[in-house]
Amino acid sequence: MRHSPGPTRRELFKLVGLAAGIAVVGGSVAGCGELDSEQQNVLVDSWRMSRSDIALAESAREQFGPESAEYGALDRVIEARTVHRDALVEALKAAGEELPQEYSEGEGEGEDTAAPAPESGEPATLDQVVEALTASSRTAREAAAILEGYPSALAGSVGAACSALAQVSLGVALGLTQ
Repeated sequence: MRHSPGPTRRELFKLVGLAAGIAVVGGSVAGCGELDSEQQNVLVDSWRMSRSDIALAESAREQFGPESAEYGALDRVIEARTVHRDALVEALKAAGEELPQEYSEGEGEGEDTAAPAPESGEPATLDQVVEALTASSRTAREAAAILEGYPSALAGSVGAACSALAQVSLGVALGLTQ
């Protein structure tokens, strides 16, 4: 059995399809209705976790060359979590909810609005990114259980994508899966 330096094409198509599905469904949030405070809080928590995951992945990516499997895996994390972050903002906007204070209109347009990188000054490790994605997956799955309609589907998709990113993309980079 050969060890692949990154996810297989099939795994990549699944991840890209999942992110694209979230983006397409994001266009249909207008029928999303109002959220109660608990529902709004879980979406905001998921949004904050997406920002944190992006910052961790960007920090971890600093220690790898652009041609490495690790760099590519972290790029996939950043791309997918950016799609998640933007979809969560759209869901909150569509529900008429107030956006978190740290939200910037420039988010999603290339501005650096991610959460701060780890405080230690050292780049984050792949293990830290996997742990963060695992926590994000758990939070999103829990959110899916208390939300309804589109927000529930969005949270469920985010949870599944985070799990796939942690177990497949970064799992391959860490040599945990083949």
